[in-house]
Amino acid sequence: MCKTFFPYFLFCFLFFSLCGSPLILDLYKGELLSSIQFIDDLSQVDLVYIGETHTIKRHHYLQESLLESLVNRGRQPILAVEALEYPSQNILEHYNAKELSFDELVEKLDWKRTWSNYKDYSSLFALTVEHNGSVVAINAPLKQVRSMARNGIEAAKPLPEPFHTKEPLYEKWLKLVLQVHMRFDPNRLERIILAQMLRDEVMAQKIEERLKNKKKEEIIVVIIGKGHISHGMGTVQRVRWRYPEVRDRVVLQTNSGDLTLSNEDKKEMRDLTITHENFRFLERPLADYQIIHLPENDELP
Repeated sequence: MCKTFFPYFLFCFLFFSLCGSPLILDLYKGELLSSIQFIDDLSQVDLVYIGETHTIKRHHYLQESLLESLVNRGRQPILAVEALEYPSQNILEHYNAKELSFDELVEKLDWKRTWSNYKDYSSLFALTVEHNGSVVAINAPLKQVRSMARNGIEAAKPLPEPFHTKEPLYEKWLKLVLQVHMRFDPNRLERIILAQMLRDEVMAQKIEERLKNKKKEEIIVVIIGKGHISHGMGTVQRVRWRYPEVRDRVVLQTNSGDLTLSNEDKKEMRDLTITHENFRFLERPLADYQIIHLPENDELP
């Protein structure tokens, strides 16, 4: 009783105090869950994806709350992050060994240059190492991804093995959502989709490596942009192809009006309406769970 109550209380305290009073929706059952039911389920699997819109701080508060709750269920965290390219793992191991502070890690990686909101991950990293876990870099090198987007497969070699280039639902979805960008160029679309798939495949490969060597008490928590995991596509699908026996959960959050675009970002966006009818070809839920944050002062019409 006490073991169950404590992580439940901790989750509620951190999550609700930092994020307000969100709702947790099981997207397979179409039912709301209590926090304790939610954590009960997550704590039983091998791998949890927590999607984010990178610059929304509330999304990072949730990640910290969930990680803390999983730790208090006796799970040792492996924190796999999109925000770092996998060649940085050698330096990252010095942080895992508590030989570097977060600020020293940022400096050695020149992280400010490659990821603008790097500070949002400091608490997650600290929590992981504090509980004898490890932080793992999983993203593909930016140089390789750019080579793929500009010049195609030959320019991006060496590629991960296998490299799945055919995922019809994902391709159709990407073609739909990428149209919002002003620089959308149909002539480059195939290479841009391949670049996205390259990121997905590399991240899946790095996750697979950890799954194969995972101890029973360990749980892999993947912090990743939601475009890579929505509808169980992208990185999620590739991990399942590589490691069919994996037990995973995908958790997403609503933006709820918290995404603020800069003037430069707005100039890059096209005024485009995408309707429910456009998405019906997917025929699968958005995720296992959706955390719903009601916008402030929201009222029914």
